[in-house]
Amino acid sequence: MQLHAFIAEVKRICSIDPRKWHNVLPKQQGGISFAHTLCLLRHYNTCSFEEMATSEGVPKTNLLVWLKKNTTPKSSYIVHVGKQVFLVDIGKSKSQWKIYDQGGVQSKKDLDILKKKGGYGRKMIKRVIKINTT
Repeated sequence: MQLHAFIAEVKRICSIDPRKWHNVLPKQQGGISFAHTLCLLRHYNTCSFEEMATSEGVPKTNLLVWLKKNTTPKSSYIVHVGKQVFLVDIGKSKSQWKIYDQGGVQSKKDLDILKKKGGYGRKMIKRVIKINTT
């Protein structure tokens, strides 16, 4: 019941037509776009943030390359790849990262899973939001 109440609240905040979620396959219900992510961040106003990358005008890079080259220690990001969205938390060094999504937590020890065909690690970054913690 709490999940349904939460989803209803997200729909209300983002002005999402309820039919858009009810008429799709169950595994795709609840998917939000980049615009919805920004809408929710602005609505709850609990942190400052900035858009770091867009699909236009930015050299294409996959998630694993991005983790090595475009992150900073002690930072957090909301990352959109393909049709997936997840939180990336970078620890004291760039190599201490964790990915949080609906499937659980993944870290450097899960590289084999991330690198396999269809894994997040091989997918191209579409959009990134850096969460400012200061």
